[in-house]
Amino acid sequence: MQAGGYLARINSQEEYESIVNLITSSGSSDIILYQIGGRRDAGSQDYYWVNENNELYGESLNNGDSWTVATAWMDGEPSYSDSYNGNSIDETCLVLYSYQGNWELNDSADDIVGWYPPDAGKVGYIIEFE
Repeated sequence: MQAGGYLARINSQEEYESIVNLITSSGSSDIILYQIGGRRDAGSQDYYWVNENNELYGESLNNGDSWTVATAWMDGEPSYSDSYNGNSIDETCLVLYSYQGNWELNDSADDIVGWYPPDAGKVGYIIEFE
């Protein structure tokens, strides 16, 4: 069934905190990573929200004056790439990731489970509807 909607775009610190509070209050500890509606183009180091056509828009989420820079990104992120079992991969997607009891923005591979099978069954999606 197609219900519409799209991966969430978090536009303020207040909205971010609201989403984190909803995740935390749900009591679910199975999901450790939520896909959200941000990404970067290959070769770029700037993350943006995407519209319903997967087109980048707005200000960079990891540079400049974005609310995300000081409060939401995991330390050392975005890293733009990662490795697992000796293989490297570009990280081009934006996710909410649970790390040491905190939900933080992180960059990730677009097929996290295909690339990192231990996360199978631990990935969710935050969908937004108009």
